[in-house]
Amino acid sequence: MEIYNYNIQDKEFTHVSIADEDPRMVGEFLIPSNATTKKPPLPKDSVAYVFDTEYDKWVSTPDHRGKMVWDIKTKEESIVDTLGPISVTTTLLPPPKFGVWSATKWTIDEEAKLNSLLEDVIDLADKKSYEFKNIINGSVVSFPQLERYKDKFTVAKRVLADPSLSHLLEAEASITGNTVPELATLIVGLGNAYDDAMTRANLNIEAVRIKAKTLRATNDIVGLESLLDRFGSLTPMSTDAEVLVILG
Repeated sequence: MEIYNYNIQDKEFTHVSIADEDPRMVGEFLIPSNATTKKPPLPKDSVAYVFDTEYDKWVSTPDHRGKMVWDIKTKEESIVDTLGPISVTTTLLPPPKFGVWSATKWTIDEEAKLNSLLEDVIDLADKKSYEFKNIINGSVVSFPQLERYKDKFTVAKRVLADPSLSHLLEAEASITGNTVPELATLIVGLGNAYDDAMTRANLNIEAVRIKAKTLRATNDIVGLESLLDRFGSLTPMSTDAEVLVILG
């Protein structure tokens, strides 16, 4: 005769076996204390069957063992390792970014998302300011003249304004092979080009910062997300038309 075994701890069905015949009584069988002759229902996903010894029947119970659950307050994850319903302080639903638990589901904390998006734009603006400075430093000239002459920019402007001060650049001019006026013009041109490029780049970056703060003030999540996405394409060489597209 088939009997249906269950474990001692939580009385979950484990396996089918054949009962031993009672040697003292013909036609009778020995039923262990953790077994029954009642057949459990067919198995189902996420359901286990345990034997209710009080009512002498199989009952179903949730079985989420091995599944991931998340704390609805801390979002800390853990693995279910016991039978039965999960704790009321956890959920099987993975939390989204900026998610907060609301009764039976996750909802988005829009304030947190807005603040995070604004921080992302500002962080990217700071990063681009640093990157643009390096790009401009490398693109104004093809060799390190800018670094070499940056401390002579004011001197060069004075020399161009007053040729009697030419002696201030004579030593440098003799090294480069330029005349003093040629060298002074070169230095001033490099300085002006650098200043113009940096001014334009910084103004464009600041325009994005202002746009982001405006979108944050109006709680425009979609606008901030789009601005952050477009901001990545801004370069020191972006045209006015391209900047307008980025600003939306």
